[in-house]
Amino acid sequence: MYHLQKVKVFIGPYCNAEMDAVARMAAFWNIPIIGYMAASNSLSDKKAYPTLARVSLRTTNSIAEATCALLRHYGWYKIVFDEWADAKAMLASESSREFLTAANSQGMAVNEYAYVLPWLQDGAKDTSPWIAADGSILQKVKDQYANTIIVDDVNSFDNSIIQPFLERIKEAGLSEADVDIANIYGYLYLFDSLKLYAIAAKKVMNETGGVKNVVNGRLVWNTMRRLRFSGMLGSSGIASGVVTMDDRGERAPLYRGFFVSPNSEQVLPMVHLEPTMIKDCDGDEPSCGFRGERCDFTLVIVGGVLVILLLLAMASIYFIRRLIEKRALDKLPFRIYRDDIQFIDEEQLKSMMKQAIHDNINPFLGIAFNEKEEVLILGLEYLHASAIGYHGALSTWSCLIDRNWMIKLTDYGIADPLERWEKQQAISVDGLKDGDDKTQALQATSALYEAPEMLKNREKNRLRRNRKQLADIYAFGVVMYEIFFRALPFPEGTDISELVEAIKDGSKVVKPTIQKNKVLNMDLTNLIEDCWNGSPEMRPSLRRIKLNVETYLKVRGSLVDQMMRMMEEYANNLERTVQERTGMLEEANVRADKLLSQLLPAYVASELKQGRSVPPKMFSSATILFSDIVGFADLCQSATPLEVVNVLNGVFDGFDQFIARRDAYKYLTDFAVPHKPRERIVCRLGFHTGPVAAAVVGLNAPRYCLFGDTVNMSSRMESNSEPGKTQISEAANKLLLEHYPDYETEERGQISVKGKGMCTTYWLLGVKQTSSNTYQAPTSQVKQT
Repeated sequence: MYHLQKVKVFIGPYCNAEMDAVARMAAFWNIPIIGYMAASNSLSDKKAYPTLARVSLRTTNSIAEATCALLRHYGWYKIVFDEWADAKAMLASESSREFLTAANSQGMAVNEYAYVLPWLQDGAKDTSPWIAADGSILQKVKDQYANTIIVDDVNSFDNSIIQPFLERIKEAGLSEADVDIANIYGYLYLFDSLKLYAIAAKKVMNETGGVKNVVNGRLVWNTMRRLRFSGMLGSSGIASGVVTMDDRGERAPLYRGFFVSPNSEQVLPMVHLEPTMIKDCDGDEPSCGFRGERCDFTLVIVGGVLVILLLLAMASIYFIRRLIEKRALDKLPFRIYRDDIQFIDEEQLKSMMKQAIHDNINPFLGIAFNEKEEVLILGLEYLHASAIGYHGALSTWSCLIDRNWMIKLTDYGIADPLERWEKQQAISVDGLKDGDDKTQALQATSALYEAPEMLKNREKNRLRRNRKQLADIYAFGVVMYEIFFRALPFPEGTDISELVEAIKDGSKVVKPTIQKNKVLNMDLTNLIEDCWNGSPEMRPSLRRIKLNVETYLKVRGSLVDQMMRMMEEYANNLERTVQERTGMLEEANVRADKLLSQLLPAYVASELKQGRSVPPKMFSSATILFSDIVGFADLCQSATPLEVVNVLNGVFDGFDQFIARRDAYKYLTDFAVPHKPRERIVCRLGFHTGPVAAAVVGLNAPRYCLFGDTVNMSSRMESNSEPGKTQISEAANKLLLEHYPDYETEERGQISVKGKGMCTTYWLLGVKQTSSNTYQAPTSQVKQT
């Protein structure tokens, strides 16, 4: 065919043996060859078959990889295989029946072992072993395969592809008689083979620009690698699958793991095995090598060093500039620091402003800027009468209150020198605003407190002294309005920043007014409006303002007196509240102490209240009593839970009431059951005297516990006692008669006590009739628990 017909590509042959011979000749002639049914693993050797590509879904190497993937998916790492089996034995899937029969005969049932069967068939696809020739199910054969897992291609055990295939045949003008349905996979793979070669040949022609290269087997095979196209056979039927060629020029197969269910005629798919191709996979070595020997980092290092040096230079320039500015500022004669403020003698006072001393004047010590730290009429009156003559910067933030609740005026007399220094650029007002929103806001609104004539003549700064005093009256009116209404005397919604800019520019005349919604005494309203008069000479004097304020506000005494009255009322109310809360606290403490003393001994409760731990303590002699309600289980069965609780409360209340009385045991015989008045509670009692160790167990919920042989012996006295009687030990009987001779006991005799053997015990009968009812305490201290 190659020499006579000049074939350009071989499709097939069908079987593995013929494919081996033809593929070797095709490699010798450098002719492309595509296998569509041969499944031998040896055909994947590209050194022997460099021009061979395969599109069959089932090859021995691919099904081996799929089987390993299934085992890893389910975590099955312990497997057994026959290393002496040859290729023919492995390919014989029909031998699986004989294998399972032999396994069952050896007692290796399939429900105890997992059998994974790679479904390899040499040639056309056969039917399942449990399907007879007439299509019926051989149940005995199927039972041998029950619970096994079969690894096969995605369309195995599924005849749904036959009908779509026949429809495609009819579209091509053929009939069902023209094809062999048993060999349906041969037709499907043949279609995919032809399409693969057509796509690869077209791509070679487009890339090389000639037809002669379509016979270049190695070039065409290399073009088929990693190729993807729509094939006829897929996982969901005809003409719906995508053929993916791997790096070896072989089709990436699609496999499934099928479960042979004993309860279903159909084989159930359980896992889908699909290969994944990674296109952009990193190489086996880093791009710069394992030690960075393939990359040159010189430019990166030099660039990084230059950037660091540039940043250091910029930072150095910034700090040097700040240092120079600071040193220049330190040379100013008026600059003082907080640490430099000291109290000086009167002989050293030379400044006119430092000589101004008054109760309502904040003493002037100097100017401290760029360091970020933060009765009115009397102080203003003093300034006007002093050598200073005016305030010049009166506003709400220049009115301070000291620790004695005295009004102090500050910032007086410095408006003019600050303006001159600002014009001379000796100081920077913008430096005051940097990083301090509060200072910036205060300076922005300072223009609202200045009189119109001050704003107009700010550039000349040559107003007479009395005119500056009248400007203080204007500012006082604004301050008084702000004190009364907590707002500036301008309409609500006014943009303060725009208003300040308009006042400074002189483009707008803004006069403060009292808003209509503000309620104030008529005389005070007129006084404030007079302070804002446009003619400075028409503004009221400080004397008139002082008289009007004292008359209309009707305030007696200074601010300190008012605060003292308010604090006295508050103190009286607070004292009553404290007394009430103290009484409640003392009552709660009494209840808590009483409850604690009932739960724990007095010395233990005292230590725990002080927050101290209570060490274990040993008592040389203590009497411990155990009690048991006879028939309590029967009583609970015939009563409700609430009735049982009432019975227990009654019993324990009785113990609490008679715990300190000599005839406490008699109370038990007289207690009636509330819900059964005719019945009486009968108790079985017993006690013993001996050494006991006591300790507090637990911190959050402490419990007072007793330990020792005396506890066990007391429990035995109660358990061996009889209903309605009190049994005591020989030691307890001796101690009782020694300290309380008016009690009467009777020897019971020797009884067997668990852990003690034979012991002599006594019955406590009661109090002798001739004895006095007066309780006589023992001479020696005996601890009772």
